[in-house]
Amino acid sequence: LFDVAMLLSNQPVPRGKRTAILTNAGGPGIMASDACESRGLVVSPLAESTQAELARFLPPEASVRNPVDMIASATADSYGRALRILLADPAVDSVVVVFVTPIVTEAEHVADAILSASEGTGKTIVTCFMGRHGVNAAVSSLREKRIPSYAFPESAAAALARVSSYGT
Repeated sequence: LFDVAMLLSNQPVPRGKRTAILTNAGGPGIMASDACESRGLVVSPLAESTQAELARFLPPEASVRNPVDMIASATADSYGRALRILLADPAVDSVVVVFVTPIVTEAEHVADAILSASEGTGKTIVTCFMGRHGVNAAVSSLREKRIPSYAFPESAAAALARVSSYGT
């Protein structure tokens, strides 16, 4: 109930159930994908133009399909660029952003990139920051700017599914 309330009080209700997942870790991305699908959300195929745009700057090892796995070397800039591209895809109603803290990328910088990319969008964004280093400060900055963050991908998916059902 609190997870749903946090989402409803901070983000627009999604226009539909089509969800994109953006991550730097394959396992949590699959967990988010499975959690979304099992709750009635659609992890929708991305437009070919969206995939091509992502492929222009992501490493060849990255997956530009949904879920988008930018791999562990993803930078804060990569998060910002990829999120802007996903938000522009007409086949996406909402985005689940999953970040697992690697050694090289600061959680707070990723949060800043997400906040910058989210400006002016009417689409729903939820996040899941996993780890310890810098996560509390990053999550606080996201929540201050009205982007909910959950401890686990399943929690983010459950709240998003309930809100999406409410909106459609």
